[in-house]
Amino acid sequence: MRVPNDSMPIPHTAVVPENKRRIGAAMGRFITNNFLSPRIAIARLSSVTFVALATSGLLSGWLSDRLGRRKPLVFLSGLIMAGAVAAPLLAPTVSGMYVYAVLIGLGYGAFMSVDLALMTQVLPVRETGDEAVGKDLGILTTAINIPQILSPVLAAWVLSMTGNDYPLLFVMAAAFVVAGAFLVLPIRSVR
Repeated sequence: MRVPNDSMPIPHTAVVPENKRRIGAAMGRFITNNFLSPRIAIARLSSVTFVALATSGLLSGWLSDRLGRRKPLVFLSGLIMAGAVAAPLLAPTVSGMYVYAVLIGLGYGAFMSVDLALMTQVLPVRETGDEAVGKDLGILTTAINIPQILSPVLAAWVLSMTGNDYPLLFVMAAAFVVAGAFLVLPIRSVR
């Protein structure tokens, strides 16, 4: 307790020193419950990914149209996604997950916008009135969605076979993304 000019004691000055542990524990609980809980962390990571994805999707689509190029941007977006998947392996922390969230949003947003543009350019040219365009887009949609449906099943199988070896799963994901990026390069009808 502080006593100014050796006169009257001021009781409130003793509150903090005498209750440091209790105040520290309360602050720790507050930070954990409001900033570090899994529910909050997932919501924040999802928000970061969404903002990065939306921004990247719009900007990369515009850039692709402006440059008249698709393949380099699709390839680069695949490499960015591979880097995203590597981030939690290299830094298995909350910060590493934020790096993952930003990179996966940037990479996937660019990939989806530019790769869809690329896919529409490799569809066969149809004459006016040809009804096969719907069939072509149906095949394209199926080709996009089947891997997205099978990936979680494959991931669950890999995890069950390896005793929940998540680092292996992340390495496999990076390998698939890089392979996909390289498979775009041989397409000749699109720049």
